[in-house]
Amino acid sequence: MPPSLAGSIYLNFFLLSLVEFPGYGLSFLSMKLNGRRNTMVGSLIIAGLSIIISNLQNIPWITTLLYLLAKMSITCAFATIYLYTSELLPTALRTGGVSTTSFIGKIGALISPYISLLSFILGSKTIMIVFGISPLLCGLLFLCLPETLGKGLPNNIQEAERIGSLEYIDNSISNLSEAEPLIQESS
Repeated sequence: MPPSLAGSIYLNFFLLSLVEFPGYGLSFLSMKLNGRRNTMVGSLIIAGLSIIISNLQNIPWITTLLYLLAKMSITCAFATIYLYTSELLPTALRTGGVSTTSFIGKIGALISPYISLLSFILGSKTIMIVFGISPLLCGLLFLCLPETLGKGLPNNIQEAERIGSLEYIDNSISNLSEAEPLIQESS
């Protein structure tokens, strides 16, 4: 049987929708304070642990709270991923790269209900453990990517490859001070 939350489906749907608001708010606050990479890592790990822990106990209201925490954390990651992806890619590849990663994410969203149907064969706890391990692994993989907070957008592939290096940070800071103003004063 597929996993489900205890209680009213209408109340659960309302609560799962409601936690998106603090998820987006936390995303913007965390990106500003902690950076994009750390926001992604933290939110994905919290989501994964919440899902796994919720399946290791049998108290319905705790399960619901942990699923709400997981939903809020995934919302936080979703709000962060588009900005982070666009800051990692050089100008020439930015639009196509963000579109491609979004498309691949949509394929995952299309497949996930079918994975959920495997719960009839494997059991709901097994499937939810898989759903919990996936964000944990993604969160750990994000540690391999550089932080983009406070760095200029890369203009070419060479700059994109150097985003995590100190040389790129120094150059982007010096380029900001030498940048031409957007509005020229008329004489």
